[in-house]
Amino acid sequence: MESVTIGVVVHFLASLALIIRVLTRPHREPASRIAWIAVIAALPIVGILAYVFFGEVNIGRARAYLFACDWIENTKEDLSDLLRNPGGTSAAGFPAQVIGTGPTVRFSAMPEIFESLFHAARHELVISTPYFVPNDSTRDALCAAAYRGVETTIIFPAKNDSWIVAAASRSYYQDLLSAGVRIHEYVGGLLHAKTLTIDREVLLIGSANMDRRSFDLNYENNILLVDTELTEQLRQRQQQYIDSSTEVTQQDVASWSLGKRLWNNTLATIGPIL
Repeated sequence: MESVTIGVVVHFLASLALIIRVLTRPHREPASRIAWIAVIAALPIVGILAYVFFGEVNIGRARAYLFACDWIENTKEDLSDLLRNPGGTSAAGFPAQVIGTGPTVRFSAMPEIFESLFHAARHELVISTPYFVPNDSTRDALCAAAYRGVETTIIFPAKNDSWIVAAASRSYYQDLLSAGVRIHEYVGGLLHAKTLTIDREVLLIGSANMDRRSFDLNYENNILLVDTELTEQLRQRQQQYIDSSTEVTQQDVASWSLGKRLWNNTLATIGPIL
């Protein structure tokens, strides 16, 4: 009996310590703090382990310094290669931008890049991404593009390698469709391409997903190009994805069972930690 009491006390203190860590860790959105606190409090031991292994990234100062040095050097090399080849600079004279983000680089850089591009679109915005668990401002910027008349299309894989993320992603379908975003689910396999084209003039391609792990925890590299020829080539590839997809309509979402909607929305509540 005494050992059980000690175990309960130890678990309580460990949970309390982690909750304090969640509340005091810099560069974390309130929604993320709330979600992690709920997981730690609701899932004994499992919640603690989940946060320890997935809740944050701490690579140490020495490794962070080495990463920063390597990233700067690699970025210079990548940019030099791009500028040396014909696709490195557009006909309008805009160079390629190599964008690297991560937990040791400036916080919130990646979502700001996506949001700026969404706001810049005037006629057409086409996106493919396997993982879609955005923060509120990114989702709102995407919906705002469609609301103001930009032909906005997003392509997801019909079958995802993460069933949790797939369900959380589908919880956003209704809001996107209501705003006028067209949603396609690719049925030709696991579509893992992270692509974005704007007005057939600007492209963004790289490793970043439109989810909070890419925004806050993962190291990502993307290339932004202003080049009509290369953008058109990528846009044609995106069209191949669309042609191999099934469009999801508001009627489709409305026909989902209560259980499916409940499942999707429940998982979306832990979206800030996915």
